[in-house]
Amino acid sequence: MKVRTLDELTDRLSEELVWRKRELAAIRALVEAGAIQPARKEFLIRAGVALLYAHFEGFVKEAGNLYLNFVKSQQLPNSQLRSNFQALIFKELIPISQGKARASSLANLVDFVDGDMEKRSNIGIKGAIDTESNLSAKVLKEIVWILGLDYAPFSPKEHLIDGNLLYQRNHIAHGNYLVVDQPGYLDLHAQVVEMLENFNDQIEQNAANRLYARSQNGL
Repeated sequence: MKVRTLDELTDRLSEELVWRKRELAAIRALVEAGAIQPARKEFLIRAGVALLYAHFEGFVKEAGNLYLNFVKSQQLPNSQLRSNFQALIFKELIPISQGKARASSLANLVDFVDGDMEKRSNIGIKGAIDTESNLSAKVLKEIVWILGLDYAPFSPKEHLIDGNLLYQRNHIAHGNYLVVDQPGYLDLHAQVVEMLENFNDQIEQNAANRLYARSQNGL
């Protein structure tokens, strides 16, 4: 999955967002249909909630990976990347082990900082965007930081993410019966779509404005 140019990035993001919004709109239309039996409506709403979560997690993961691939393709020197992208590189240099870290385990990182900061960056993509199969507000916040985005628009929605979207999805996915009323589902639909659009727009704006790179003053 190579994304070399801004046009390629925006096209790929648009493709990802459009088909997901189309599916979500289709099931919302079925829920809103007039002559429909209550039991069928309950079933459609439960399916709609599960699909909302699936596209929320799926888009965050796919869009995040597209952006990381774009940044990687710019081949900036390590020293010119913002600290969040440098952190991804540093993370691969530090062995993951249990217990207290030994100073010797940081040798690769010390050597990298000493001699490789001016070399072309090679950001590790695999596993960088980890939704943990449960995209909670805490997990989303970490992903937003990794990508260098602004978490402020998502902060007021933490209760919605954890208490509504994730909770209801898990309840439904585990085969438990759950009744979600139509107004609650429609509100959840609107807010999830809003979050998807915001996530998409932030990535496009950051890419267009080169916010993955350090400015002249080093920030």
